[in-house]
Amino acid sequence: MASIAANIDLNSTLTVRCSSATPYTMGLSAGGGTGASVATRKMSSGANSVNYSLFRNATRTQVWGQTIGTDTVTGTGTGANQVLIIDGRVPAQAMLRKIGERTVSGLWIRIGSLVDNFQPAECANYFTACGCDPD
Repeated sequence: MASIAANIDLNSTLTVRCSSATPYTMGLSAGGGTGASVATRKMSSGANSVNYSLFRNATRTQVWGQTIGTDTVTGTGTGANQVLIIDGRVPAQAMLRKIGERTVSGLWIRIGSLVDNFQPAECANYFTACGCDPD
């Protein structure tokens, strides 16, 4: 897996529509990534994750969270769409693979444990499909 050598800064928009003169508060949760917080969110896929943050300002100094009065955005509805800008950052970071067996014998043990997941007929089909004699 590669590393992210420098910050990646992007922004997006969120559109809200509230009745005229209706106050609103917009918060963003930490998301569902394991170990995520509003300060450091995590995009996860299996054991791999990438940290990122969402901000309320373009200089990326005010984290956008969900604590009213602390890190949310407030406004007053106009009856029309109002566009809020979300500034994001994926900071420079090393992305490392999950630690696994790194010896030849450990690799053979792992392959042996995976073989039990396949039926003999399925293995024969794989060999046939790649032009090999399954016997």
